[in-house]
Amino acid sequence: MSFLSFAIEIAYPSVACQASAREDILRIMMNNPIDIKQLRVFEAVASDLHFARAGERLGVSQSSISQQIKALEDRVGVKLLNRTTRAVKLTPAGEAFLAQIQQGLATLDAAPRIASLTARGAAGELRMGFITSAIVDSLPEAIHSFREKYPAVTLQLRHLNSREQIDAIMSQKLDIGFIRTPIREPSLYTQLLVREGFVAVINVMNSLATKPDFRLADLADQPLVQHNHHPEIPYQSRLIAHCQQVGFRPYVVQETPDTTGIVGLVAAGVGIAILPASVTNFARHPKVVFRPLHELPKLAEIAAVCRQEETSARVKNFLKVMNEFQAIHAEA
Repeated sequence: MSFLSFAIEIAYPSVACQASAREDILRIMMNNPIDIKQLRVFEAVASDLHFARAGERLGVSQSSISQQIKALEDRVGVKLLNRTTRAVKLTPAGEAFLAQIQQGLATLDAAPRIASLTARGAAGELRMGFITSAIVDSLPEAIHSFREKYPAVTLQLRHLNSREQIDAIMSQKLDIGFIRTPIREPSLYTQLLVREGFVAVINVMNSLATKPDFRLADLADQPLVQHNHHPEIPYQSRLIAHCQQVGFRPYVVQETPDTTGIVGLVAAGVGIAILPASVTNFARHPKVVFRPLHELPKLAEIAAVCRQEETSARVKNFLKVMNEFQAIHAEA
């Protein structure tokens, strides 16, 4: 209940149960709002329980304090303070009134600071999407750095595939996303987060699991499990091209949309797989090993994506933190 509504209930008990009368009174009070200065005077007096000390703190005379309190009580319609020549005490209504206005005044006092922080991108909400590979690689450290630098920004994180993120960003339901590149949307801006190489995912019973000097060409006669052909897996066609360069075309026996599903199929002995190295961070299985394919270039990229004309200071701040984070790691 707002303090205006509370005051009505106290001041007009005979009409408190009559909805139409209460609404009329509230309308009158809203059209003639209480002076904020009177509320601050009342808060000071209620804190000090002394008119003279409250006046000194506010830099006004004791008579002015008395006038402001009287005007406030007339405005609210209830007695807020009991005062004698010896003491000042809050009435029960005054105690309840004080609790209400303290919340409001605190919010009012904080409003300029919150507005300033929001304008600088240091407060508010940042809506962020991510794919699995991003959240198990470099993104957590970037998020941690951002939260340390901008603790007043609330992050709303959503696990979405690349297409879902692009659609959400373009419809302004997301501010920023982290997806595989390339991105073929001219209205979107991208900034590289990480570029990663590949590993072969091999069943432990396969002789290639322990073969010395393991190379890409060793996969020539192996059945392959891979992602479904999809624009979200842009590196897949380039992988096939590299296999052809070393003398073979992959023999695909099974496709699935899910990376953990691919690892499970390898564990079941269906075939081997070639996946971005980040798979080792989230899809380990006791029946598979991951063998680096150093001869393959780092084709798998994850990038931040946002609207080309993005004006949000929070998005710009996150991209800046990403740059700082990458610069530190590049020097390490």
